[in-house]
Amino acid sequence: MITELTAEQYKALGFTPMHCYNSTDFVALNAGKVQCVHYLAWFDHEKLWATLILGEDEDSLRSPFSAPFGGFDCLHLPTDEMVETIFSDLKVFASGKGKNLFITLPPPFYSSTIYSFAVRAMNDPSITVTADYNFHYTTADAPEYDLHLPRSARRNLRLANEAGFHFQLVMDEEKKKEVYEVIRRNREALGYPLRMTFNQVMDTSRIVNADFFLLRDNEKNPVAAAICFHAATGIVQLIYWGELLEYRRLHPMSLLAMHLFRHYYEAGITIVDVGPSSTDGIPNRGLCAFKQNIGCRMTPKFRLKIT
Repeated sequence: MITELTAEQYKALGFTPMHCYNSTDFVALNAGKVQCVHYLAWFDHEKLWATLILGEDEDSLRSPFSAPFGGFDCLHLPTDEMVETIFSDLKVFASGKGKNLFITLPPPFYSSTIYSFAVRAMNDPSITVTADYNFHYTTADAPEYDLHLPRSARRNLRLANEAGFHFQLVMDEEKKKEVYEVIRRNREALGYPLRMTFNQVMDTSRIVNADFFLLRDNEKNPVAAAICFHAATGIVQLIYWGELLEYRRLHPMSLLAMHLFRHYYEAGITIVDVGPSSTDGIPNRGLCAFKQNIGCRMTPKFRLKIT
């Protein structure tokens, strides 16, 4: 049976969430973006089963309400009966508020529990499931990065290497602003607005460990940049990256990808989550092709609509 807790009671449960976006600190930082936050838990004879954090606005209940994904935290691998109970309780909870409920699960490499919820949802006619195309890089491939690439990608990497670009991990806050500015200019040129301001990125980086990277030319001009969050143990998520379009013919993103993946391999990170390349299940085939060409693998990212 579902139990609603206060933020303090939820935090006192004392478990480590599956990923950073389910942490109480991250939720508290973003709580002002919704009307209220619901901290939900399931217990079996006072033993914690699972938890879920929902944001409520005028139209819906959502997990997440300000993040790439949210979903359930389970203390043990859930049985199908347990998952069925959780979904049944959530239908009653959402119905009582007269709202639809949306849950975006992490890609399955974050937890073995993901498929337990996705498969049960697929077999429930009252739940609509959409699968987005999500890509990740396994850093074990990084030492021989170019050997895993198709011929055209190796050519692009060679052109970027010949251009003499330099890779840099940025520590100074002013240079972090430079990283953000490269990405902002990239998105502006392509017509895609950034969802986070620089200040919001920095506020989040005080809660979630974040890395900032620059690629520069021989004159030390910025060429491309990336921002990554340490989303879970052994996993970083590529939040933003991009190149200045005047350098695109030299393929700096190919070189930036190689350096990123090798950096995290050397740091002991197992997976770089490069993120989705679709919207509501409709793929951006050019973006999918780019990520495949730099050695990424695809897994689904499930979105559930519970009515």
